Amino acid sequence: MNKFIHVGMPKTMTSALQKSLYPVHDEIYYLGIGNGEDLIDYIDDKTNVTFETLMLYAKSGYYDRQKESMKQHFEQHLKKAKTSNKKAFGVSSEWLSFNFSPDMIDNKEKIVRLSDFFDEDTKIIIFIRNQISLIKSLFNEYVKVGLPFSFGDFINYIHNFKDRNFYYDLFYDIQLNNYLNYFKRENIHFLPLEDYRDEHKKLTLTDDNKIKIIDDLCDILGINYPNNFQLPHINPSLSDKELYHKIELNKKYRHDFGNLLFEHANIHRSRKYFEKEKVNSIVDFFNDVKVKRFALEQAKEMAKSSNQKVSYNANQEIIKKISLELIESNKRFEKMYGINLANSYRNVRL
Repeated sequence: MNKFIHVGMPKTMTSALQKSLYPVHDEIYYLGIGNGEDLIDYIDDKTNVTFETLMLYAKSGYYDRQKESMKQHFEQHLKKAKTSNKKAFGVSSEWLSFNFSPDMIDNKEKIVRLSDFFDEDTKIIIFIRNQISLIKSLFNEYVKVGLPFSFGDFINYIHNFKDRNFYYDLFYDIQLNNYLNYFKRENIHFLPLEDYRDEHKKLTLTDDNKIKIIDDLCDILGINYPNNFQLPHINPSLSDKELYHKIELNKKYRHDFGNLLFEHANIHRSRKYFEKEKVNSIVDFFNDVKVKRFALEQAKEMAKSSNQKVSYNANQEIIKKISLELIESNKRFEKMYGINLANSYRNVRL
């Protein structure tokens, strides 16, 4: 049985895989995320706390006190997977490789903790894409989750506060180095999204009409390609007009990243931890979700009768610095991993 951790990156079809492949494939014993109707659920509450709190946020004092209990629970699931003759056993979360908010622990520490639960033979799966394209998609996602600032502000934040944000999570050579300390080289799979899409961003097919990215993933996991498989488009980006109005609405209806403290963002995903610890100060875990959905619907309606679009203007000096650093990182990654990336990785420009 193959153990796996799909660690991201965000905005690389992770939600689609979490919805349509992992939880429904009968050869996979899947812990989450994506079990149940919502893309926030795990196989049970204790597993939720393990991967949504212990792995992402918990300081060492809390982690050390919870680790053994959570490991025993994890081992019980692993035993069930073996006795039920599953071919693959694992978990998927894009936040395992990416610090969506600054209150998350460092990625190196996340990997240390993952190694407490998964041995070195575990397959690490990480989908990557050209970083500037990724940054623009991330901006879209951050605005969805309440960011009330412009793209220029977002770029300034990435550069000026790179000591504490996700900036170095975009350096794939650093990611590879970190995983090599705890998992075998042959089990670390970086899959560039550009290798699986044509110039129109349509997913490429194999000669026998399978979706190539799914075919390769099934091969890594040692499972059969699912019959009549369709990969839906989950969590589509806002249009430039919708994005413009969502930013304006975020200034009026504060939620998630519009709150004063970043740890409020996506707090509903940590609800099982708060319930476990009997933290009663949080009245409605889904209040921000409700505000977000309301504002998204408003933005879409406003965009129908408006010509105003979001601006992607940003400080060009900062853009140049970021681009040059990412180009050098990609060159190092190509050499380390023995891969030829698409040309866009050597010309990361807005």
